Amino acid sequence: MTDRFPSEVPPLPDTPVSSSTPPGRGSITPPAGPAVTAVTAIVTTASSAAGPVPNNGPSWLAQLHGQLVRHEERGAATRQVLDDYKRLYSQTLYLAKINQDHRRRGLVAAPSLSSGNAPPADHRGHPERTMPPRSESSSSKMGAISRTQSENASDGPESARWEQLWQEKDRLESEYNRTATQLSDLQKQVVELERQTRHQARELEELRRRGRQLETQMHDANHLLRAKDQAIQVAQDELAATQLELNVKETRLSQLEKEHRELLERWLAQKAEAAARLNSANDAETAVRAVAAKVGGTFRAIGSMWATAAQAGVAAGALQGSGSRDSLTSAAADDAAESRREPWPPKHGAEALVVPQRLVRTVHAHLGESTTISTSRDGALVATGGSDKLVKIWNPGNGMSLVTTLPATLGSVVSLAFSPSSMMLATGSADNTLRLYTSPPASSPATTRRSSTHATATGSAPVQLLQTLTGHTGKVSAVAISAREDVVVSAAADRTLKVWDIAKGYCTKTLVAFSAATALTIADYSAATLVTSHQDGHVRVWDVASGSCGAEIMLAGAGPAGAAAVAVEMLDPNTVITLSKDNVLRVVDVRAREVTTTYESSFFRLGTSRLAVSPGGGFTAAGAADGSVFVWDMRSREATILTGGHGTMVTDVSWNPHDGAHLYSIDKSGRLSQWTA
Repeated sequence: MTDRFPSEVPPLPDTPVSSSTPPGRGSITPPAGPAVTAVTAIVTTASSAAGPVPNNGPSWLAQLHGQLVRHEERGAATRQVLDDYKRLYSQTLYLAKINQDHRRRGLVAAPSLSSGNAPPADHRGHPERTMPPRSESSSSKMGAISRTQSENASDGPESARWEQLWQEKDRLESEYNRTATQLSDLQKQVVELERQTRHQARELEELRRRGRQLETQMHDANHLLRAKDQAIQVAQDELAATQLELNVKETRLSQLEKEHRELLERWLAQKAEAAARLNSANDAETAVRAVAAKVGGTFRAIGSMWATAAQAGVAAGALQGSGSRDSLTSAAADDAAESRREPWPPKHGAEALVVPQRLVRTVHAHLGESTTISTSRDGALVATGGSDKLVKIWNPGNGMSLVTTLPATLGSVVSLAFSPSSMMLATGSADNTLRLYTSPPASSPATTRRSSTHATATGSAPVQLLQTLTGHTGKVSAVAISAREDVVVSAAADRTLKVWDIAKGYCTKTLVAFSAATALTIADYSAATLVTSHQDGHVRVWDVASGSCGAEIMLAGAGPAGAAAVAVEMLDPNTVITLSKDNVLRVVDVRAREVTTTYESSFFRLGTSRLAVSPGGGFTAAGAADGSVFVWDMRSREATILTGGHGTMVTDVSWNPHDGAHLYSIDKSGRLSQWTA
């Protein structure tokens, strides 16, 4: 029977424990693989952007790596214990089966011996020697087997075989008890391992949650990094564009510096030429005085002779001043000027009584846009400026014939103004410069060009450039010449007003405003007070002597919405009229600092036009964006619309101050129209 009990128990297959586990032993299912595999996959996914885990990496990553290594070691130990448990459990089942088989064989062996070797029951007289029934307990059965074995000790080899089986049974029982004890210990270890496995599962879930948080943080960090990269790229593009613009500006600056040097050289040459003419005039005056001292005469005769001798140098004398003349002659000239002083604003010519509604003629004045227009005080000349950088002077009394064209500037002509005596013309350009010219004589014989007071400037003398005044950093939007003709005032887009001494040729006062001035007018005879309109919708009154703003008037309805004041004109010493982008004309009392009257029309839409006041202040005209000209009656406040003269936006209008019966207008296409009553 030794072949029935092998010395080595065959290994248990790698399968879960079957349902045939003995009662009280429990049903154990070992883990299905290492617990670290899933964690390693999660951490590998979470840290794929950062690469492999370095020894000197972040602290949290090193801790996570250490936890993974410890979980791997615990998993290996758990698998080893489960393998031992499966092996011992298999051996226990095998031994239990053998023990059960041995018991069954032991109970059946006694009847076999009794029937094969013992005498018959009636012969030996011991029928009770047979094996007890199977219903008896195990101890009874074992006792019966022992008694049967002792009684049949003389049976020979069968008895030795039975003894061997009994010893084998005892050994198996001892092995079974030992295996059961080991199995109980292993069950306790399995329970502990299950607890650890649940704990590790919770830690694994926490690691997964931490991994998801790290993935979210890494996604946010990558998104922020991309946003910063885009911002850096935008900044680099802006820097490149700014650098390119800076290069263009530097190139333009070098060109302007070159032009400035050229203009300065020309200006110095003109100054030298003017000084030479002045010296010549002084020499002539000295000669005249010598002749007068010899022949005698009054100071009036001396002055008349000086005027005759100074014909050639009158322009230089007007430019450089009369400081070199004799004090008595200067005093006489000043007295004559004071005797000719007129009220301000000056009121020359006849007052306009009716609106000039009839279109007389239209000429094409400029190749591009006509930007500004001005009429001389005597009504003999009309000057226009355009985007073609030219100033053209026309004779309206001779069919609007072209008298002359002044040299081109470096930018569009923005503003024009004749002097009160019509002797000079001031121009403001987009090249930030201010120029003064002598005005030409009119070619029409039917028009009286000058009074006898200014006869020295008539004749066939050509137009001359008297001054080129530089100092503004923006386009010169408005110019005006004082009644004394010794000062010219300019306003520019650089938010400054400048007062220039015509004789000396430089700026004597600079006034700084909070907003760029769009128009200006001189409020008194000595140019001590200025009134300006501004892009912020204010009208400001300036004291030139102190250089401060004496009054600031906010026009009703104006402001940042676009209702900038674009024009201002004097009505009387205390009243001005303004035109704003909200299509409303307002009469402003500068002393009371309030708007007294408004003029508007539901059909009027302002483009870029300035306004013009008729002689006497009875009418005010302004150009509209649709090509029409609106004329308001200052008394009835009714508007008359002049149409047919323009097909595009009217940019400026000018009233003839001599007769009040003619009105001139220009438009964006370069046309010049003449209207009459």
